[in-house]
Amino acid sequence: MEENLNRPTRSFVPPVSSRGRHKLRSDDRVDAAIAGTSPVSPGWSGALALFAVGTYIAGLAAPFQSNVPLLVLAVSALGLAVPSRASRSSGARVPLGVPLLMLSAAMGLATLVSVDPVRSLRLSTPLLPGVLLFLVIGTSLSPRPHTLRTLYSIFSLTAAGVAAMVLQAAVGGESPLPAEWFQGVAGTILVVPNDVTLLALIAPLSFVLFYARPRSVGGILAGVSLLVSVVAIAVAQSRTAALALMVSLACTAALAQPRLVAPLTLALGALALLVDAVLGFPLSAKFANMLDTRLAVWWVAWSAFLDAPVLGQGPHTFA
Repeated sequence: MEENLNRPTRSFVPPVSSRGRHKLRSDDRVDAAIAGTSPVSPGWSGALALFAVGTYIAGLAAPFQSNVPLLVLAVSALGLAVPSRASRSSGARVPLGVPLLMLSAAMGLATLVSVDPVRSLRLSTPLLPGVLLFLVIGTSLSPRPHTLRTLYSIFSLTAAGVAAMVLQAAVGGESPLPAEWFQGVAGTILVVPNDVTLLALIAPLSFVLFYARPRSVGGILAGVSLLVSVVAIAVAQSRTAALALMVSLACTAALAQPRLVAPLTLALGALALLVDAVLGFPLSAKFANMLDTRLAVWWVAWSAFLDAPVLGQGPHTFA
């Protein structure tokens, strides 16, 4: 049965029959087991995880340099990672460390044989906060709708803040080239125009919030965040971010409501094209000349892969 789009509230949760009640009780036990992997109580475990993750994510939109959010995340991750006595007795296990260990080992080997080991090591260290986020969210954050909605809201508001910093730098910049005025973007996470891909990755979370509750305050703010992100990506003239935005939102819309894929993609594309037209179509020109500017780069990358197909030339050494 198709969902009535006129309803103010939409949900991704499928109907639950009487046969699914036992499944829900099992899920509750799984949630308790996951929370029990921390020495703190199950309720405080989820609260601590949400606080740590939210602090770090919100810190990405801070217009100044600070290591406090990362420190909060690291200390919280350390506390949540220590198994409690109850978790050891229950045998609860969340095997997320196995793929992380494999990834770390592969990157370690690739760094050892790198053509520039110092550069590879220095530029790979920023992945550590991502590893901590993955562990805290995957092992300690409650999967309940209220918690996920709060997490999505933090991501969405952070994207709005980052997009606002990009637009402020674009307005105040003297050069029309993003590579030059981008140096004036406040904060520490945006270095080059392609870094606005972060906004494209957060866009599906904003879309979910808006789609689920379009008339609520949170839904309206998420919709504004999505629109501002689209404008910032168009102003930054990032092809990578533009393509990631279209693909990620199209996939999300296909999961939520397949018939929304075409109108949503067209609407966002029209908005991006409108902003691009105001700027003189610089982003469209970059797409038109993509093969001319990328073929040589792709050929070099293919040759480098053939030269070292297993461990590569080393992380972050393509330049």
